[in-house]
Amino acid sequence: MAGRLGIVYPIFPGTLDIIISGGGAYTTESAPWKSFGNASLLLNLHVGPVFIGAGAGVATEHKETLPKSYGEAIANIGIDMFNLSKTKFSILFEAAGPVTDLSFKNNHKLMVGFRLTF
Repeated sequence: MAGRLGIVYPIFPGTLDIIISGGGAYTTESAPWKSFGNASLLLNLHVGPVFIGAGAGVATEHKETLPKSYGEAIANIGIDMFNLSKTKFSILFEAAGPVTDLSFKNNHKLMVGFRLTF
């Protein structure tokens, strides 16, 4: 189970947003990783209801073999399901991988998520 809270600021309303967020994931004992935290800074470009974004973040160790924290490159793509006044509900796919000497194959994260902004 994972969650994040953040702030969305429209640089160019309806076209380009900046998102600052942080959160973490809690795991069960049977999971192959451990609970971790993360923070990120993303830019999202909107083309109608579709958006694509990229940015950077930091994550705490989610495996015993990792350093305490490391940098990540992040990309996302999604669609706004509804947009009423200042409230949006979106579905998105996000991928994150290390920008350090860690292998992407063994240390990437993939997520399907929901975003509610108001």
